Amino acid sequence: MVGVLKPIRYSIIPSSEKELAEFILEWEHRCNDLVFYSSKWPVLKTNDNIVIRKKVRDIEEEKFWFSRVVRSNDISYNSIKDVFFSSSESTEKLINSKITFFRKVEELPFNMAEVQHTGYSSRWGGHKRDFCSLVFKNETTDIHKAQPRGLYTPTASFANLNHTHNLPSQIVPSVHPKPLSSPSSNSSGYILRKFQVISVPLDHPKCQKTSGYTRALFESYNEIRECSDGSIEWITVQNYLPNGWVLKSFSKKAFVNEMILEANVISKLCSLPQPHSIPDT
Repeated sequence: MVGVLKPIRYSIIPSSEKELAEFILEWEHRCNDLVFYSSKWPVLKTNDNIVIRKKVRDIEEEKFWFSRVVRSNDISYNSIKDVFFSSSESTEKLINSKITFFRKVEELPFNMAEVQHTGYSSRWGGHKRDFCSLVFKNETTDIHKAQPRGLYTPTASFANLNHTHNLPSQIVPSVHPKPLSSPSSNSSGYILRKFQVISVPLDHPKCQKTSGYTRALFESYNEIRECSDGSIEWITVQNYLPNGWVLKSFSKKAFVNEMILEANVISKLCSLPQPHSIPDT
């Protein structure tokens, strides 16, 4: 996929409940698209129960999509949901010690999304960087609705994901002539419940670049599933633009290392209680 990562213009976010719900639904469709397509990408790196994949977006500009899949029987679904849904500075700093500040700039009407401003002392091989993000969170607890469709026909094609960054809300027609197989093939059994957390860069009037920081861009799609065999499947797809001066190769390596470190930290924070051993008598 070729295209430049750009922030959404704040002015295109709808104000009515119905239009805002449709706008958010488009991003949820994109998350579904990326969860499906990323399972087909070449494996870049593995680390215990973590698999990192990479998709080239623009070989000349060295732009990539990265995906991460974590499968574990030791993660509590409720705990990991609490971490992702918390929106607190203390939780964010537990996950990444390089965070210097975190604040919620705005909560969109009808509690459908929020705007977050986050600063880092250093990130991706560079110096201070800050981010303005529009964040959507949703959960599906209905078992039937949690299952991926038997036939998968993307509403917003993976090939067209950049088209709506600066356009009014719209549905992008699928470019696929026929349905694809279900994206649930990697799941362990059927899905009991799941949640998504989507973060996309935003140009917001009350979330301007902090003095001394470089404004970087970051796009992240997370889907966390609780499966019928008791395991947790956590799928993440990310795309970034560090901006400022940084070696591309160094930045890419730092980005991948951060994906692994973040997964390990959150997995540890959300681990299930271990049974106590019975002492010998």
